[in-house]
Amino acid sequence: MSWQDFVNEFRVMYYNQEILAAQQDEFNSMKQGSMTVLEAVKKFEQLARLCPELVPNETEKVRRMMKMFRTYIAKQVSAGSSPPTLVSDCISRAIRVEYWIDQDREARAKPKRKRKLY
Repeated sequence: MSWQDFVNEFRVMYYNQEILAAQQDEFNSMKQGSMTVLEAVKKFEQLARLCPELVPNETEKVRRMMKMFRTYIAKQVSAGSSPPTLVSDCISRAIRVEYWIDQDREARAKPKRKRKLY
């Protein structure tokens, strides 16, 4: 018996198929929403572990992760001459983009001091 056969039999015997289907649906429709990049990645990884057939390789995992991120983060992560091909690269780029967006947001929120005219 191969490892994959064992995993498949184990899932059939010990996992509720309705719960697995619900987790697959959640994974397929997952969006970052109000979560930070790290929170979204953590949830993505948890669901990906439960649904390995949906992300059979690194390329598919990166593609699904990019679809999960907010649009403005995904645009900046994929911008440039070489879009990410590794999950680790995708995550690190998204974290940097989120950091700079937050910095920009904070700078805009600070009240501007008016110059005194004498």
